[in-house]
Amino acid sequence: MITRQQAIDLYGSAIALAAALGYSSRHAVYMWPKDGAIPNEPYLRLRYELKPECFDADGRLKKIAA
Repeated sequence: MITRQQAIDLYGSAIALAAALGYSSRHAVYMWPKDGAIPNEPYLRLRYELKPECFDADGRLKKIAA
């Protein structure tokens, strides 16, 4: 699983993440736990549909070189 901030970092902003997930505002993203794992539905969409290249075979976020 990944944290809220890690998910936001994949898109560069909460607004962009919310738009990719089809949410009407970034506030839906900010309702996720701050330090815990994001909910299953958005995690699965990110992992398998929106950003599969960012995850390893075990579902962990890959380290991206800066």
